[in-house]
This record gives sequence, structure tokens and C-alpha cells, in this order.
Amino acid sequence: VVSVNLVVQPPCTLAEPSSSSLAFSGVQGGSNPPSQTLLITVTGNCAWPLLLAAGAPSASWLKISMAGRGNIESSGQSASFTVNANTTGLAAKTYNATFTISATDSAGNAAQGSPQTIAVTLTVLPACTAASVPHSLTFTAAQGSSASTAQNVALSETGSCAFPITWMATGSSSWLSLTPPGQDTGSGSKLSVNVNPSAANLAPGTYIGKITLSATDSNNVSVFGSSQTIKVTLKVTPLYTVSGTVYACALPTSPCSSPVPLPLATLTLSSGATVTADASGNFVFSNVAPGSYTVSVTASGVTYNGSLVVASNATGIILDVYPG
Repeated sequence: VVSVNLVVQPPCTLAEPSSSSLAFSGVQGGSNPPSQTLLITVTGNCAWPLLLAAGAPSASWLKISMAGRGNIESSGQSASFTVNANTTGLAAKTYNATFTISATDSAGNAAQGSPQTIAVTLTVLPACTAASVPHSLTFTAAQGSSASTAQNVALSETGSCAFPITWMATGSSSWLSLTPPGQDTGSGSKLSVNVNPSAANLAPGTYIGKITLSATDSNNVSVFGSSQTIKVTLKVTPLYTVSGTVYACALPTSPCSSPVPLPLATLTLSSGATVTADASGNFVFSNVAPGSYTVSVTASGVTYNGSLVVASNATGIILDVYPG
């Protein structure tokens, strides 16, 4: 009697890697995403040692490297591969690629399951980019005034940003008045711009200045496109003197009937300037900015309203007050 034992050993097999797919994400123009490590194991009865190798990736942005010489000496031993994605020069979109890992024994035979194919996805996000701001702002202010009506400039960004975003604004002229923008946490910010002709003692005329903008993210990295300039034009208008006489009319009908100078009447412009007529009803408003005004005339406890347009120095202005 002859006893026969047959031992069937498992074949030399390249096992599936620790992951069959890898995903990377980076920002356009930014640093490359962190590398990832892939482990792969050979099991079974092999003609040791086995040589593991990574095939050329299907995309130039993908790089594969292996730790050590790539030899596996025994069953169950693992080898590690480092996978890197390079975003340099890539447009913002999603990229797909593959690479293979193969195992060959000392006799030159491929292990079962060799090669293994690994899929790689790289998502390149758009860079954090500043939105455009107006190229110019125009102000008109009276000579000697301390402020005009402020104008707001909206500040925002698009793309993949590391919030908060810090905006900085610098004015080139002493007559420019800037309220610094607050930090943008994702909903935008604004820059308030005003002018102050009296700060620089400006004479009537046209003046040109500029505002320089810049922004950095929470990593102190400059926001793409944030270096912008805004041209600011300031038109300083002269102040005028307006004088004349206020008359009381006999009847509440136009034109004024039997006009009589109205002495000691109080005249108030809608700008807030107030004067009192003399005993002959004569009045003088000084340092009046050009524009249209409402004039309130108060006499004997009664107030009458009229209008006045100022475009230059003017004398002989007649203001008629009608009873009623």
C-alpha cells in the first residue's frame, strides 16, 4: 500500500491594492495636493523574490514612485507606492487617469492578478479671484466743504477662497476720505469713498486722485486680480454771494401787486443757511454752493416758501411774499 498526499498550494497572486481608486483636489495656481500612499501585497507560492513595478501613468500630471527596490521576498509581504498629482499649468476642471502595478517572479512569470489597475481623479478648483471694481468715481463738492455724498465700492471674490479675505485700500490724495472695508467672510465687503476739499484747502477746479486696492486670504496669500486702481475725479465748485430784496405783496395773486420791502424778515435756505433782512428788506447770502434751493421767508409769525437757483454770484434777486 502506497499512501500519496497531494498538496495544492495557492498560486502566486498579486492581491488588490489598498485602494482601487484615488482622488486628489487642488486649487488652480496653488500648491499641489498632498501625496497618497498605496499598499499592495503578494500571496501564494511564488518563485521568490518577486519584482513589483508601476507602469507609466496615462497622464503627465500623475507621478508614481515606490519605496525601496521593489522586491518582495515572502508571501504576505507588502510594498508601498507614493502617488502625486501636479496641478501646475492645469485649467480648473476634473481630470482622470490610470496607472498599473505588476508583479513578476524570479523566473519572469507574471503573478496572477497582475497587473492591477488604479484609477486616479484630480479636481482642480478655480483660483480665488477678485471681482472687478469700477474704474472711476466722480464727486462734486463746494469749495471749503468737509464732505460730499459718500460712494460705496462693492468688494467680492469668486472661486475657491480661504476666508476671511482682508481688503486694503490706499488713497493717493489728502482730499480722499476712505472708510476701510471690513473682512469678507464670504458675503462680500465694501469700501466707502468720500472727499474733503477743506482738508487740502482746494481752490475751485478739477482734481484727480486714485485708490489702490489689494486683498489677501486667511493664509496671507494675495487674491488673484485684487491689485486694482480706481480713478477719482473731484470737481470743486466755487462759493457764491447772492443778494436781493424781499417784498410783501398786497394781494395773493401773481404778479406781485403793490410790492413793499419786508423789513427784518428771516430767510432760510434749504441748506440751513439763515440771514435776516435789513430795515429795507435787503438780504445777503454768502458762501452759497451752486444748486437749487428752497427759501423760507418768515415775517410776523408767518412763513412763506419760494425757490432759488444759484449758479453764479447774483445781485438784485427779488423774492415776493404773498399773503394767504
